[in-house]
Amino acid sequence: MAAKDHYISNYEVIDLDFLRTRYFEVENGRAIQFDAYFSKYKWLQPYELKQRLSLVGLDIKQYNAIQISLKEKDDVHYSFPILLFQADAGDLKELDQLQKGERLKIYGKFFNLKTSEYAIETHLIETIKKADMKPHCSLMQE
Repeated sequence: MAAKDHYISNYEVIDLDFLRTRYFEVENGRAIQFDAYFSKYKWLQPYELKQRLSLVGLDIKQYNAIQISLKEKDDVHYSFPILLFQADAGDLKELDQLQKGERLKIYGKFFNLKTSEYAIETHLIETIKKADMKPHCSLMQE
């Protein structure tokens, strides 16, 4: 997505519960945004995703991949999407600053990996602080 396409209004708001339970109904490449509460993340090895990403036209060599654990608003269910960041984004130290329970808004392109998983080509992650309810940019992809 070109920088001019990163306008927030270009991303369709999707409920994380819908995404978790009905991801197979969302078309690949759809620009989406969703809210969740951060729990933890782990780095994924390129060989783990190479074949699955190639099936949707993505090349793992262009991305750094993490699997993130997100708690839904209902405080019961969790979702575990794969977030893809452009490889030239650096070491992503901003992820280490995320606190468990912190509210996030994630923007990106959706991809169904057809293995009971989905990936988000991540364009922006905002943290939303409770005290002032203003978003604070954590990470943005060009």
